[in-house]
Amino acid sequence: MQQVLLYTKDNIMNTMTKTQKYPHTLAVFTNDKLKMFHIWQTSQDNLKNVSVVNALSKAKHALSGKLSAQPAATTSFYRVILNKRKDWKVEYHDIKDVDKDELTIMYNLVKDDLEDKNYKCLTRHPYVRLQSKKYAGRKYKSILISNCDQKRIENYASNMLEDCLNNNIDIQTTKTKIYRLVTNKKSVIDNISQLWSHVYHNYSEQGDMYSEAA
Repeated sequence: MQQVLLYTKDNIMNTMTKTQKYPHTLAVFTNDKLKMFHIWQTSQDNLKNVSVVNALSKAKHALSGKLSAQPAATTSFYRVILNKRKDWKVEYHDIKDVDKDELTIMYNLVKDDLEDKNYKCLTRHPYVRLQSKKYAGRKYKSILISNCDQKRIENYASNMLEDCLNNNIDIQTTKTKIYRLVTNKKSVIDNISQLWSHVYHNYSEQGDMYSEAA
């Protein structure tokens, strides 16, 4: 059951510089069996768009091979939820109007509380973004495999393999195998979504081409 919690800002430092503030909600996705969580920051009014069903839709789009799927394909939460689709729930923390400093404090309060309970944050490098809507619709820079060096490609592959949650994979050797495959002149893989699609279908236990000998 989804629950909305109201956070007050009484415990926030009074010395912060006054800046423009925007209403925000922290949608906290947790999986009690996996002991994992993801914090989705949003300024949307309609929280129906911030749900487990919506997250699964984004996760499936991440496999499409399209350049537009890059944001989803580079998000660990969408990769993990595609591999383990059951037992996810979401809880909304309404924190009203905040600036970036206040949003960061609230984000860290939730994150630290879950980590104290031995939950793992799926975001490897958490970054709080104040959603002012000023840059809504702004285009992101597409990442092409042909423009990446070996270290960067292997790093993408390593993270994707880790997000498959498959203990049968030797990530260190497999990431190099993937690098050689995608940099082969005959390879048709040249964006992040295509790379994730290859990893998922071949190395996730949910993938349609997976075998333990892959």
